Amino acid sequence: MIVNNKVIENIGLEDIENMIEDAIGCSNNSSNFFDLKLIFDVNMQLREKINNYRDERVQKFASENEDKYKIIFHAIPIDAFLRTRIDTAKVRSAFRYKKFFTGHFSHDFEGLYNNEGLFKKRLFRNGIFEAILIEYRPEEEVNVNHSYNEFKKFVNESLDIYGELDISCPIVYFITFTNVKGRSMIEGPILNDCERDVLNPAGVIIKDKDQVGIEVENIFVPIWNHFGYDEDYLFDVPEKEGNQ
Repeated sequence: MIVNNKVIENIGLEDIENMIEDAIGCSNNSSNFFDLKLIFDVNMQLREKINNYRDERVQKFASENEDKYKIIFHAIPIDAFLRTRIDTAKVRSAFRYKKFFTGHFSHDFEGLYNNEGLFKKRLFRNGIFEAILIEYRPEEEVNVNHSYNEFKKFVNESLDIYGELDISCPIVYFITFTNVKGRSMIEGPILNDCERDVLNPAGVIIKDKDQVGIEVENIFVPIWNHFGYDEDYLFDVPEKEGNQ
């Protein structure tokens, strides 16, 4: 199966500039050609690494239990591939009182994991969060709206945890549905069966919780549209969604 790369649409060059300035003291107001080239090079390298990582993980899960559909969440700090380890003691403390990340997390070679509840959750040592739901119900329909609500919890709570870890760089968020070809949405009237095996909208950058309402809504728009629901992108944050 070939999983198409998706461009991360809203990584800003200013984010890369800030990372380089923090890491090696490259001033973001420098006119030095080599400084500018470094910024562009790092920008492209990080985009490629993040997209390739997401595609590799999706390929892995899509090829396992191919008769079951999967829903995969990813949270990837922009500098995840520049760091080597995080403070897992702080992580355990930050998991307390969280709804999505509730339960006991155990150590393994890759970091922390929890297989309780609907989602299998993992935090890698470089700060990448991954959660996967393998749907074992006999029905063929895809539960998109439930995934929307769970993804919003995932985004909000992971942002809180990153704050506890002092990871302040923007975070790239992805949602992916695999093995869904021929299925319809479980919610509402049956409009369209899915024509693609993988639904993998482009990732979005979320820097703070004020963005969560609009960005989570927008990342789901192409998914709802594919099932035949007429949804449009939001360009202003609804007041009721803004701080959820």
